[in-house]
Amino acid sequence: MRHIQLFGTTVIIILFFANCSGYEKLNKALANPEKVTKLKIKYGRIGSLPKEIEQLTNLKTLYLFKNKLTTIPEEIGNLKNLETLVISSNNLVELPASICQLTKLKKLSLKHNYIKQLPNEMGNLVNLEELYLEYNGLISLPYSIGNLSNLEMLNISNNNLFKIPNEIGKLYNLRFFVIGKNNLVDLPDEIGNLSSLRELNVAFCGPMVKIPETIRYCKNLEFLYIDKTSILPYSINNVNSRLQVVIKEKGELN
Repeated sequence: MRHIQLFGTTVIIILFFANCSGYEKLNKALANPEKVTKLKIKYGRIGSLPKEIEQLTNLKTLYLFKNKLTTIPEEIGNLKNLETLVISSNNLVELPASICQLTKLKKLSLKHNYIKQLPNEMGNLVNLEELYLEYNGLISLPYSIGNLSNLEMLNISNNNLFKIPNEIGKLYNLRFFVIGKNNLVDLPDEIGNLSSLRELNVAFCGPMVKIPETIRYCKNLEFLYIDKTSILPYSINNVNSRLQVVIKEKGELN
């Protein structure tokens, strides 16, 4: 608050800063934690979450978008009723293993951070339907990812992945799979087990990457996004008559 003297009259100017609103929302929520089921903090620049976040035991939706978060407290694992967790566009380099205790989660977005590895316990999120991991620094995926049997959407594009674990083939309900823009040398044959797959994006997932022959078993596939260096197998003709193969250019978004 600033006071300015103007012709003998004091004018009060109130300045609002974006980084204050984030803390205000947090404090307001923590003042009545049992009543809060949804909390959204965008551009709040809060830097870090207080351990007291665990008091929001009835929270179902938590959005933390562009807040310059560098860490997430272990106590987040106590939000047992959480169904949607969005921590995208922050400065995270790792996740606490406790995040994998949120077994009611249906949507988890971690895109646009600096995460190199995920907790091995990721497979505990058995109710997860959407997982967004794009634009991080991921160098590997945990083998337990195969336990996410309810997953329908998975985006792992724009990372530093050299390999996709064979366990990916256990995601029988996966409908949308975006792999593009990584450093892969091949794709696992187990992709052919993804019988529910509708869209597969492998554009620029690695130079001269061959689509496995097992793609013919993906009978529900409707869109396959590739680049000019992708190698298509002969079996691509046996998928289904609806399949559209789209060649993406270098600058196109996934």
